[in-house]
Amino acid sequence: MLVLYRLLWILCAPLWSLFIVYRLIRRKELAGRLGERFGVRSVGSIEPGVGPMAGRIWIHAASIGESTVALTLARHLGERDPNAHFLLTTGTVTSADWVARRLPPRTIHQVVPFDEYTCVARFFSGWRPRVGFLVESELWPNLLAIGSKRCPIVLLSARLSDRSFRRWNFFRPFAAKLLRNFSLILGQSEEDTVRFSQLSSAELGKPVVLQVGNLKLCAGRPPRNSEQEQMMKQRIGNRPVLFAASTHRGEERLICQLHSQLEQEHPRLLTIIALRHPARRRGVLTVIASHQLRATVRSRGPIEDSTQVHVVDTFGELPLFFAISDATWIGGSSRHGGHNPIEPAHFDAPIFFGPDMSSFRGISEQLVSLGAATQVTNFSELRPVASEALARRTARSTGAARALSTLGDDVMRRSIDAIAPYLD
Repeated sequence: MLVLYRLLWILCAPLWSLFIVYRLIRRKELAGRLGERFGVRSVGSIEPGVGPMAGRIWIHAASIGESTVALTLARHLGERDPNAHFLLTTGTVTSADWVARRLPPRTIHQVVPFDEYTCVARFFSGWRPRVGFLVESELWPNLLAIGSKRCPIVLLSARLSDRSFRRWNFFRPFAAKLLRNFSLILGQSEEDTVRFSQLSSAELGKPVVLQVGNLKLCAGRPPRNSEQEQMMKQRIGNRPVLFAASTHRGEERLICQLHSQLEQEHPRLLTIIALRHPARRRGVLTVIASHQLRATVRSRGPIEDSTQVHVVDTFGELPLFFAISDATWIGGSSRHGGHNPIEPAHFDAPIFFGPDMSSFRGISEQLVSLGAATQVTNFSELRPVASEALARRTARSTGAARALSTLGDDVMRRSIDAIAPYLD
């Protein structure tokens, strides 16, 4: 299967070359850093004296969500060993920009190479890391097969959704061979740990699979812009605010229906919808208009007094809206597996989500047990839950932030204890 995978890269070279051009046009690739995607080491923007290139601790995160884990881990390991240097890689344009503004000391950021044999080989030959940490579910065949021959590789905060587990089960022999490139897998939950053990045939001795918890608990509350929050609160005034974060297709219709119902009990309600995929903005505005609701768009101007629904089509602003909202709906939880509920929990506002939190089952169940979140099984349950949350908005504290901090400290301690042999 690995040979076939590599052969497909060669045979499809003209197609993926065109695909790269397409991604450049769509601004999904950084033209100035395209060499990094081919494995070429690029440190032109790094200040002199940053330390050796070889022997770094390599941490890879797919996008912004996983990057919070990567940055937190780099800070903890940097405090543990003041002589350690780090290489942090990410795979998206948004994460590259986000990470670049938050790099801890002694850390270089690069864009991860394409998973083509020569690109990956060039990457490892250039950087020569002494250990690699991949966050959550980054399972790229060449990256693992080549990387594991150069250094130990550990999968941190590992998780497998229901859908991913079913998909990998179709290719179980290949999955087992792929996963045995890891020296260690640290699962988020008991369910994740069992799934990785089954897929990798861990009883054969490699990899070692342990349950330690979700490292996103350790990231803490995202940095806040107090001035921006204050300006937003002044513009909104005393209006109740319902926030739907990272919504998927079909959920905006439910949120608009919910707004129309809640507005009868909560006059001048403002609903804010942050789109998981901003390219859907036009269709979402059509849905809002069909419910006779007045909308404004974040990229086009501020919230107005007459705004009923404000559509957020920008990146990186979720913390701002978590901070000013009285209640938060977790998008994707109707039938897409949900999104990470840890970040909004740090802002101590009531959280509610739908029946499908399969991608974050462990932490969503913990939040429900802590009284920091409510799970609804259908739309008819949504109105009373949201209405109650808005009614007690002056006392928004759920105690979730304090509980998450305690859980996060424990997860980080167990994780560092597990990976310590690969650091020394």
